[in-house]
Amino acid sequence: MDNYATVFVCLVLTGTLGVGASMEIPLACGADWPCLLALATSSPASLVCPNASEYSDVFWQYQNLSSRNHSLPETIVTLKGIDEKLDDPFLVDLQSRVQIILEELVIKAARVEDSGVYLCQRRNKTLARYEVDFQDATDLHVSHADLEQETLKNVTVDLENGTQAEIFTLWGDWQPCDRCGGTGERKKVGFCYVRMVPAPTGMEETAPCGLMKLKLGGLLRNASFGRGPEIRIQTCYENCSDDIEETLESLELLSMAIVKPYETSVYSTATLNCPSASIYSPIYWERDSCSLTHLGLLLHNGSHSVDSGGGTYQIRNVSSADTGLYRCFVNRQLSDAFNVRIRDPWNAGPRRVLEGAVRAFEFCALLAFLFSVLYTVAWVTKRLQKRPVSRAGDQYPGPGSRM
Repeated sequence: MDNYATVFVCLVLTGTLGVGASMEIPLACGADWPCLLALATSSPASLVCPNASEYSDVFWQYQNLSSRNHSLPETIVTLKGIDEKLDDPFLVDLQSRVQIILEELVIKAARVEDSGVYLCQRRNKTLARYEVDFQDATDLHVSHADLEQETLKNVTVDLENGTQAEIFTLWGDWQPCDRCGGTGERKKVGFCYVRMVPAPTGMEETAPCGLMKLKLGGLLRNASFGRGPEIRIQTCYENCSDDIEETLESLELLSMAIVKPYETSVYSTATLNCPSASIYSPIYWERDSCSLTHLGLLLHNGSHSVDSGGGTYQIRNVSSADTGLYRCFVNRQLSDAFNVRIRDPWNAGPRRVLEGAVRAFEFCALLAFLFSVLYTVAWVTKRLQKRPVSRAGDQYPGPGSRM
């Protein structure tokens, strides 16, 4: 990516913004140095407003780039809370998921539709400007280096007027190893970017895919950038320092203090969600005293799996063998612990089938009994109707009677 080092682009990864491919600056963009950001949906997003804590009248605005002729910026949140004057259902929904914390605008559960311009304002002055492309995490491409899985290849798309769009993944740095004192894993995150050759007049040469699509408009025709963010994983090993060793020794007591009971049934699916998990942070799981890795779970190819970002652990077709203590760690810090237990081994499976069979038998027996009663009543009624009725005049005459 050295060819793009002179192009100003920003990539939020592990708390830093990458400029081109060779520099890093703190996670903040000023009004005179706006940032083009690529972020993933689902994970929380934070945008910094420099020196905002020095003022009491700071507010954030949002501008939708997908609307015709671009809408005007609208205030979505202030230090006093949300602005309740908005009528647009989309902006009202966005308001419900944003919050100002210190100098940051925090966007919860970001969506692709949230892409656009975010402005930190004070009166008529712009303190920071971000053009953000939220890329769909459900299209996340994951590859493991130890399995020789490949990353996405660069693709060139022909546009109008002889213009070409080179689509590539702009990678962040490798995150730290997710654990120490044993075999762990580390990952790096990349986002879809586009480089225009030549760049249209008045447009950036390189930008995140979603932002470039919004700005290209008619140039796209039927072309599609058709890719999302990527994660690359590889095995790592790192020794623990003395202070970490002491922390690990007290981990058992801490995990028992925060453990959550998780009851499930056999043959069901158990889903354990790790709070504070993010694709931008190292995450790993443990089961009892056994350390778990993406590679081990992939090679085992069993009923246990971790999602692409690492924050969700899933057990399919739960059995009694799956019970135990499951713990997740974010940035090597214990985040949560789950004590997985089977609610009732017979609550599903054989017992459910047996109970269903008993109910079916009882129903059939009831139908047979009712049918027998109705048949008996009908038979008795019919017999009574056929029996002759005796009358005095219908009797045979006696021997002395006259014919």
